[in-house]
Amino acid sequence: MQIVYLSNRPSVLRDTWHHVRHFMPWVDRAVVVAPAARHAELRSWTGDVAVTLVADEDITGRSSAELGALDHVRRNVTLRRALIAAGGTDGGVLLSDDDYRPLRPVEPEFFTDGTRDVGYYSYELGEWPGDETPFDEAQHVTHDALAYLGLPHLAYGAHMPQIMRRDLWDEAFELFATVSD
Repeated sequence: MQIVYLSNRPSVLRDTWHHVRHFMPWVDRAVVVAPAARHAELRSWTGDVAVTLVADEDITGRSSAELGALDHVRRNVTLRRALIAAGGTDGGVLLSDDDYRPLRPVEPEFFTDGTRDVGYYSYELGEWPGDETPFDEAQHVTHDALAYLGLPHLAYGAHMPQIMRRDLWDEAFELFATVSD
């Protein structure tokens, strides 16, 4: 199974990767989307493990300064959307934060039985209480878009990986583009 990280913190990701490899040995490959300036430091610990480095700037066509000017949510969505569009992932991947570290073994069945995926959710977007940060704004905009499209609006906001299917992710980005930028 492949895992995808967005990271600008090589030492944090290095430690995370060691935890994941220890407690989730079935995760055998990683794609790391990071600024090109961080690739040398990332290469220093990846060695011969199956870690593919992708430069933020290469997949988005934007400069580091342009990406840095985006708020956290827009930057992450831009990077994830560009990675999917570039075909940079397997059909099914785990999407994770660079500092998510399992504390005990996690089996693949937590995410999928091989035929059917387990989709976790944390809350109903229409009840999102915040309105102070770009993340809060994204929750409200996403709720409005999903409601307009007649789709469920359960959301996942936990600090642990979630399984993603590239074809469904691509479809979601395409649908969202019909109602919002």
